[in-house]
Amino acid sequence: MENENRIVKESINRLILTLAMPAILGQVLDIAYNLIDGIFIGRWVGTDGLAAIGLTFPLTLINMAVSIMIGTGTSTAIGRHIGRKDRSACNNLFSAGLILTVVINLVLSLIVIGAGGRVLSLMGADPSLSAYAMQYIRIAALGFVFMGIAMLMSDVLRNEGIIKPSIIVMLIGLVGNVVFDVLFIYLFGMGMAGAALATLTAQFLAAAYIIIYYFAKKPSMKFSLGGFGLKYCREIVGGGCGVLLRELVEAGVLIVLNGAILTYGGSINLAAFNIINKLIMMVYMPIGGFAEGLQPIISVNYGAEKTKRLKEAIELALVYSLSYVILAAICGFLFSSSIIGLFSGDRNLLLITSHGLKIMLMSTVFLPFTIIGTVLVQGVGNVKGSIILNLSRQLIFLLPLLFILPGFMGMEGIYYAHILAEIFAAVLALFIMIRYFMKTTAAHPTSS
Repeated sequence: MENENRIVKESINRLILTLAMPAILGQVLDIAYNLIDGIFIGRWVGTDGLAAIGLTFPLTLINMAVSIMIGTGTSTAIGRHIGRKDRSACNNLFSAGLILTVVINLVLSLIVIGAGGRVLSLMGADPSLSAYAMQYIRIAALGFVFMGIAMLMSDVLRNEGIIKPSIIVMLIGLVGNVVFDVLFIYLFGMGMAGAALATLTAQFLAAAYIIIYYFAKKPSMKFSLGGFGLKYCREIVGGGCGVLLRELVEAGVLIVLNGAILTYGGSINLAAFNIINKLIMMVYMPIGGFAEGLQPIISVNYGAEKTKRLKEAIELALVYSLSYVILAAICGFLFSSSIIGLFSGDRNLLLITSHGLKIMLMSTVFLPFTIIGTVLVQGVGNVKGSIILNLSRQLIFLLPLLFILPGFMGMEGIYYAHILAEIFAAVLALFIMIRYFMKTTAAHPTSS
């Protein structure tokens, strides 16, 4: 229980720097992986390749939805039980989480491979573009289980204060993907299939590393088939269902979004939006990494009834994350043309992408409120609040706006729908956070 003592006693600012910063670094490495992958596809496959990757992203999100749900649900539940010093429950939760990850992701791989083409058709993709995209997703889907294992075990280790393996997993994914992109796309000329094979191989190596590390180091949490039980599955799903719904809704909204882009802007705008999405992730993902590092601080201190420390963690998290997104947005405005030029030499594509990126950057300043608010409600086990916040940006706000604004504004309406959705979601998250701390303070005025 050394990690528990550290999280409930050490300076919050120091904890944030030591736990969140490595997670942010991991997300930065993941961003680099996505950017490099996009650059290889844009330069050596072409604009249609970028559009095809954008089409397959909702299918990839299905895997991410399940993996993030299980990872978040398992790690937050383990964090609470660490705070309560219940090691047996921690072991059982880890076992249940790992079994769920393997079984569900294997089933999802088969579904995506078998039915992915129908989903692409729903987005309005023509047969040629759909076939192009399926060259990628049929191979990439085989790596779903590897991504899920790496994410889950990284989350569990981070909850024990073990950070290094998570960073190495990200490095393996980044370096491996670059090496195999060069090999399969540039040298062998395998196109979309080569891009997918590079991703699959890198994910396999990352999962193999963390499995070997975990079981070779004899960690404090033990895996056992006997630990799998409905009680622990319910706790995992309850803690992560908000994230699952958020990611599934995002996949559904992306299907609508891709269809709208094809309707109002065609495949070149879909390629442009795929580039924009990768660049916006440079802002979004470090905040997500910050949230990953913040999660054990929230859940362990909540379990130990350290309300003042929990509030201090949220306040500091908002200050740090807001400072980052403002700086990132300014850099995006100043250097957008140079960055976009890495993806393609098509002048028309570059002009469309630059315009859309500047609009989308304005929405990022509202992200920290929604993300930090979501971490808070998940960490304290507020299932209802977690579901509401996780669904707010995409389902409650963005989806209706996507049906309304493009009809009046065309492609501009698609971009401005994102800004309004971020504003509304941030206001809702701020309200929920303030309400939670007012109630907690009133109920436990002397809590340390």
